[in-house]
Amino acid sequence: MVSPVHVLHVCDREDAAAGVGELARQLPAARWRTSLVPLGCEPACGVALRRQGVPTTSLAGRSHVDPIMLGRLARLLRRSEPQAIHAWGISALMAATLTRPRSPLVPLATSCDMRDSLPPWGATLVRAVLGQVQRGFAADEATRNWLASCGVERTEIAIVPTPVAPLQQPVGERGELLATWRFPAEARVLATAGDLHPWARFDDAIWCYELVRVLHPAARLVIAGTGPAAEHLRRYADQVSEPGCVVVDERPEALAQALASAEAYWQLGPAAVAPAGMVQAMLAGLPIVASAAPPHREALGPDQTAAKIVRLGNRAEVARATDDLFQSETLREQLGDEARRRAAETFDPARLADQFAAGYETLGMRRWVD
Repeated sequence: MVSPVHVLHVCDREDAAAGVGELARQLPAARWRTSLVPLGCEPACGVALRRQGVPTTSLAGRSHVDPIMLGRLARLLRRSEPQAIHAWGISALMAATLTRPRSPLVPLATSCDMRDSLPPWGATLVRAVLGQVQRGFAADEATRNWLASCGVERTEIAIVPTPVAPLQQPVGERGELLATWRFPAEARVLATAGDLHPWARFDDAIWCYELVRVLHPAARLVIAGTGPAAEHLRRYADQVSEPGCVVVDERPEALAQALASAEAYWQLGPAAVAPAGMVQAMLAGLPIVASAAPPHREALGPDQTAAKIVRLGNRAEVARATDDLFQSETLREQLGDEARRRAAETFDPARLADQFAAGYETLGMRRWVD
């Protein structure tokens, strides 16, 4: 009897850890066994992954190149004897390259997105480990172009985005969800989400909301997410908006509740990868107003049939696009249906799992026979 193939995943970012959990759910347990090693701090989804049955070992370190952490990873790899390693992100790729067992050599796959191109040493690292990676996955076409510029053959790079787990539907009627934020029953909710960092420009979304509120006084804004800028955004909202009109919600269930209550979704800041919140809005069939960041355009399409695409930082365009959506239920339904269709084509978890499995099959892994 052939045992399941053990693929050990090393990741350096939160969304990749959650993606591994969804990948483990989709891959047949009789064929594949998944374990996860997050570098740095414990991911927020760590407890849920263990309950799901995905062995998760967090390796805390002062940085992604902490020698003590790398030593722990090397011992873990020798002890767990994976038949393949999948590194998510270039920091994880560096760690896996330095620590994977050499005898026998464990095959290595990697997933990258445009966040990996941001460090000045990113391209240098990719060139240095080029000969040691047996399979490459890119989140989008822009990432494949970047990897190709680093010397990777384009034909060896498969475009497979990180899986996004479907949200659990919130319990309660819309009125109950609105009451969670103390919004009136007639509120027209705009939702946005992401990691709350200063560079994400959620403060600009608050300014855009104020323009929309002039046209639609019943409009309300929910910002779902966590991060160091959360308190700044609350203070900023208190300064520029009416009390109770803008809510920054850091609860885990905030995004699901916001999408279930919203008439439209905003993704207005810069992006190096298609944000998970926008993907969830697409899966939910919400009309979207998004900035013209390349990952947004690739996910939504440049023809504006799945979203209203606006120039980054142009508040007037955001207000006009949102007013168009609020004025026309037909337009909202058309954009939402097309967004759902594109999400099913690009981000369906079962289809992505099949694509990853096909990539793993090319690695030439050893098979354990009971």
